[in-house]
Parts: sequence; C-alpha cells; structure tokens
Amino acid sequence: MLDTSGPAEVDARIRIAVGKHMAAIASSDPHSGEIRSGDVAIDESTYTARLKGNVLDLTFKEFELLKYLAQHPGRVFTRAQLLQEIWGYDYFGGTRTVDVHIRRLRSKLGPEFEAIIGTVRNVGYRFTMPSAGKEGSINERV
Repeated sequence: MLDTSGPAEVDARIRIAVGKHMAAIASSDPHSGEIRSGDVAIDESTYTARLKGNVLDLTFKEFELLKYLAQHPGRVFTRAQLLQEIWGYDYFGGTRTVDVHIRRLRSKLGPEFEAIIGTVRNVGYRFTMPSAGKEGSINERV
C-alpha cells in the first residue's frame, strides 16, 4: 500500500480483504452463513430472515441491520457506528435514519419479538438475547 493512501482507501481495502476472508470461510462450511438466536434465523447466503419459521419481508438495509446486530449480541452500537457499518463511510445524511430503520424492523418483528433490538438511551442499540425461559436458546452460528 502506498504512503499516500487516504483513510477511505485503507478502509475500502480492509473491507475487501475481510470480505474475501469471510467468503473463504463460508465456502468451506455450507451452514456457516446462518445466524440463529431463539426463534430468529438469519441466512446470509439467501438474504432471508425467519421468525418462527416464517420469512420476514425485510428491505436490504433492514436485513443488514438485523444481521449486524445479531452477529454482535449484547454489544451496544451508537447510531454513528451503525451508519458507518451498514450505510458505509460515504453516507451523507442524519443519524436519525437508523432510528427509522430500527422502528420499521421492530414493527416487522411484531410485538412479541420487538424487544430483541434493545435501546440504550442516549447511546444506541443492541441485539438482546431472547429470555432463557422461552426456549433456553443461546445465540449460535450454525
């Protein structure tokens, strides 16, 4: 890499390298593209999310947001971090777009499951594990 590379180029190169690495891992295990947490299953290879076996009708950004949060259960992300990771570094707009997408995602999850995306007041959002009493489930990568 050249010394004249800017931060955007370095970021892009890192994302490409990580993407290639993840693709290599995914191709070695056909089930590695699925994330499960309780009744929620996210299949990265087909871009589908299921809730109790029913396919959720999510937009691309809603799917990416749910997937990203589910990949990091319990970790709190600020709106700015989510914008950076989901929308990319070249996004031009306000951070409230994250709130709108979270609200729409929660409405599609329904009242029973909207709480899996928790709000940390004045900070951001996190993926909250379903309570152990429902099915004793743990977040797992199959």
